[in-house]
Amino acid sequence: MSLRRFKKGVIGGEKDGGEAADKGESVENVQGTFNFTMAANGLPLLSGGHGGVGGDADRDGGAGGNGQGPQIAPEEVKFYSHVTGGFGGGGGYGKDLGGTGGVGERPDFMRKLYTGEIGADMSLEDFCAQFNLDDDILDRLGKLKFKTIGALLEVTDVELGREGFGLGERSELKRALKEFAAQRGTGK
Repeated sequence: MSLRRFKKGVIGGEKDGGEAADKGESVENVQGTFNFTMAANGLPLLSGGHGGVGGDADRDGGAGGNGQGPQIAPEEVKFYSHVTGGFGGGGGYGKDLGGTGGVGERPDFMRKLYTGEIGADMSLEDFCAQFNLDDDILDRLGKLKFKTIGALLEVTDVELGREGFGLGERSELKRALKEFAAQRGTGK
């Protein structure tokens, strides 16, 4: 069993904010560690991180940290008894205003843009021109150091989303990859 990718602060990280006279410290996400907890069926549980508690203060309590969710490939879910998101940390105590609680984030199920065979490779420039993809998509892929469409087969939808690609842009890339494979007789 392999654990694919985990973003920073994903699993089991905790940090508490310090106390202060004026305003408690807000807690940022911290790097966690993977903790194997086994369910009754013998499979491990996979859960997100726990945000730390915000700092206490005489006036305004600090905000609780966010509990980040795990990232896992859909085909690896079967290796776990349960997959749960993160747990937000509690807000800090404040005499005037208590801190807000942190957010518990959902798991990210990492799916590659295209999982079939594509046959021969092609430059991104030619690919974008042939399949009517915006110049903006080509420019941003270039800034991320992609040179050919073969490299796009290794990236996930979630990763491109984190790089600022909108849902429509990711869908256009998927469409173009499927059309490219179909033209070469390699598509599913």
